[in-house]
Amino acid sequence: MRNNLINGALAGGILSILYVILYIFKPEVVFNSGFTYGTLTIIPLIFMLRACKQEREINNGVLSFGDAFLKSMAVFIIAILIYMFAGQIMLMIFPEQYAIAGEIQLEQAESMYRSMGMPEEAIQEALDKMSEMFDENGPSLSMYLLGILSMLFVPGLPIGILSAVITKRNPHNA
Repeated sequence: MRNNLINGALAGGILSILYVILYIFKPEVVFNSGFTYGTLTIIPLIFMLRACKQEREINNGVLSFGDAFLKSMAVFIIAILIYMFAGQIMLMIFPEQYAIAGEIQLEQAESMYRSMGMPEEAIQEALDKMSEMFDENGPSLSMYLLGILSMLFVPGLPIGILSAVITKRNPHNA
């Protein structure tokens, strides 16, 4: 468990520091969904693999897929919780982040809808619904919880499985 905490804390710390630095110098990058999911995939994956390899060494070269997956997900969840905590602190310091994030997300959505060839009325209706999800205090609780779940399931599960597949060792092959 200590191994999970250390690796999760390192990943979460790096994600948080990256978030702060980028927000100060390039806030539009922080709220780019491609960049966000990229960093929420690559950085935790490195520490998930590290934690599983350390566990495998402790167990004399043996680590089941299930144990590797659980260890990976524990590291990921710890990292995301630290990252989200840092994000909440940043929102207290820089409350204008809500408005910036909302504007950038609306721009990204509009671009995506136009590239899909949606009719202008449908684009405007979708953008109006999106803008209702944000108020002057930021996203609604349901949007916040949806964001948490999307972080856990979209990058979390696939990289947890990938980490487990890469690091597992069958006792018969060890």
